[in-house]
Amino acid sequence: MPHIALTPKFKPELGRARAAPSVYFSLCCGCPRQPASRPNSWQGSLVPEQVVRQRSRGFICVNAHPMGCAQVVESQIASTRLALEGTQAADLRNVLVIGASTGYGLATRIAAGWGLGCRTLGVFLEKPPSRRRTASAGYYNSVALHAAASRDGIWARSVNGDA
Repeated sequence: MPHIALTPKFKPELGRARAAPSVYFSLCCGCPRQPASRPNSWQGSLVPEQVVRQRSRGFICVNAHPMGCAQVVESQIASTRLALEGTQAADLRNVLVIGASTGYGLATRIAAGWGLGCRTLGVFLEKPPSRRRTASAGYYNSVALHAAASRDGIWARSVNGDA
């Protein structure tokens, strides 16, 4: 899964009184050591740099920001560690979570992995980023979960597909 470049470049919007600042980010597939330094190239699996602006229809937000999703996942991991510190799962080693990218599925996966020390396999269907659109929030949640799992030495795998 792609990782999120952690060096955003803020660019203030000119000519808009109420516009929030746009944030540029880059994604690349493969290992975190692969640089995301070529923003306008579509070379191999690099996705071009994108400008993320809030888009909504009524009260529903129709796009997601990868760093915001990563912060939400990290805060859930931190609260799970605090709440379930020292708890160990009795005879529970492997956990399959269907719908594991958002909501109860993501929370279950975090609680099983970080709270109980289980190996987790998540199944979901989420939209990856394209040239014109950001990915879905669940996709970025899964990317952040995998980054945190590899950092903390927790076994976590995902299947992004339809039945």
